[in-house]
Amino acid sequence: MSDETTMHLKLKPGYWLCIDPGNVKSGWLTCIEDESVMGHLRVVRSGIDPNRTIRRAMAQQREMQKEVTLLMECPKPRGQPTSAEEMETLVEIGRTMQMWRGPWSYIFRQEAKNGIVGFAQAKDKHVSQALKDRFGGEAIAVGGKRCKKCSGTKVVGKTRCPRCLLGTKTNNDCEHCDGGKDKSVYEKETCLECEGSGWHEGRGPGPLHDMSAHKWAALLLGCWWQDSEQVPVHDVAGKQPVKKKRKRKTRTGNVGA
Repeated sequence: MSDETTMHLKLKPGYWLCIDPGNVKSGWLTCIEDESVMGHLRVVRSGIDPNRTIRRAMAQQREMQKEVTLLMECPKPRGQPTSAEEMETLVEIGRTMQMWRGPWSYIFRQEAKNGIVGFAQAKDKHVSQALKDRFGGEAIAVGGKRCKKCSGTKVVGKTRCPRCLLGTKTNNDCEHCDGGKDKSVYEKETCLECEGSGWHEGRGPGPLHDMSAHKWAALLLGCWWQDSEQVPVHDVAGKQPVKKKRKRKTRTGNVGA
């Protein structure tokens, strides 16, 4: 994703900004609690971008940060040697946190995995599957697959005039394409396999359709934060973490369409 795309990261009151940090690039995701959707958490926007680009987006929205909670994954101390990449990631985490002026909390991935998946040693495939199940299963959360015939383009065949159905031939009397000379009116046929939807069996993408490895990790933070009754919260002054109770909401299951 380009720098310009990330600049559209718009923060709004009540949003959670979840970040899965890396030493060069980080996965980020904005979400908000919404009881009307499956999983009770609505993903607003997500991306994977260079750390400097994410910090630039933060700097442009300092005033809005006061009403947005930043959730940052942080490596858990293990009392043993670590890799250079992890050390660089810790430096990047510190630089990013320095740009933040609102409430924030770091979250250990092991704790998030244990809360959402059920065991701290869960692999990425277990995490993604648990999150898919939380949002209604793969068919609803991820959605359908692109049409194999048109590859999601919604059209098939060669470009030609829709009236005379001639492509490269120009010796006709069609007024619509001026005898094949005006190719600006040429178009392809609508794919009959998907009826022009671009999706297999007409089932479009779900709310988690664009998720990838780093985005799944960022979503894991948001779901764990949503479920936790007691979480460490930090203020901008960098004081010691305090335990803050969050009221657990009584939820009712949604019936998938």
